[in-house]
Amino acid sequence: MTDKRNVISSVVELDSIGISLSQLSIQDDNENELEPDESSITPLDPSIPPPDGTCHLFRLPRELLDEIYTYVLTEEDSLYPVPARKGYCHRSKKLFASPNGPREFNQLKYVCFKTWRETRGVGLKWNTITFDHTQFHRFVRNCSPRNQRWLRVTVLDAPNDVWRDAEYWDEVTSETIEDAWVERLHELIDFCDAHPKARVIYRTNVISGKDHPMILLLLGTALVLAIRDINLQPDLLPHVEMEGAVKRLSEHFRNGRDASVMDVPNLRILPLESGFDHEGFRLALGEGDDGLRTNAWNTISAVEGGYYAVLDMVCEWYKRGI
Repeated sequence: MTDKRNVISSVVELDSIGISLSQLSIQDDNENELEPDESSITPLDPSIPPPDGTCHLFRLPRELLDEIYTYVLTEEDSLYPVPARKGYCHRSKKLFASPNGPREFNQLKYVCFKTWRETRGVGLKWNTITFDHTQFHRFVRNCSPRNQRWLRVTVLDAPNDVWRDAEYWDEVTSETIEDAWVERLHELIDFCDAHPKARVIYRTNVISGKDHPMILLLLGTALVLAIRDINLQPDLLPHVEMEGAVKRLSEHFRNGRDASVMDVPNLRILPLESGFDHEGFRLALGEGDDGLRTNAWNTISAVEGGYYAVLDMVCEWYKRGI
């Protein structure tokens, strides 16, 4: 990205001092060279505009100018909203190439009124924006409806303070996920339903490969049932006692809504961490008391295709989401 900006900066500098290709051409050594007229030479100072004030960059066709804007204002990874620290206005719609700032990504809009008008908001159109779960709705409230239509965002949950190991199995199967998380999920579903051209990836701490494998399978299966209305329980958790736990959790995720309302195609839910630890998953199956270990391996062995079929499904959640 830095190289791209340097290229454009060099073009603008040459343009601003009025240097044409003919002035930069090389003459044959055998030709008679004329002494240059010093009065006609423009000083090589980018801060000095051409005498007539012409900007040749803006003489390009709009289609080509838009290609230049796209090239310069597309970030390879992601853009970020206002850093969550003192000194920044939380109502700002500025975007940064780093989660810590400090420099706004789109500097072209500060060149002149024309570039401000033509590049304002394009960062939203051509880039993925990464928010934490507290920033997204605050940012959207300050976005125009036009800009909201094409948002491509990744929303991150806060990391879990405690990863749910084998000791949490009884808690997860007997209690529900916190209501605040369910409310966040429904807010994202409502946004996606209202803006079908937007794309939202929700990286949530509710499903994580750092949890005990049985907890990951239970919560993932319940989410698939709640949002996509697809029942994986007979395939991934074939024991009868798992049927009630999956159904209860999925109903809690829906919170009274119908599955047809929950199933928005422009929302994907992925684990919070981006990489799946296959070996850690396998080793964690042996953790916990004798009852949980036996339950885990009995469950895996009862799945058609066994351990690798379960692994393929979890990898799919990490790769494509729920």
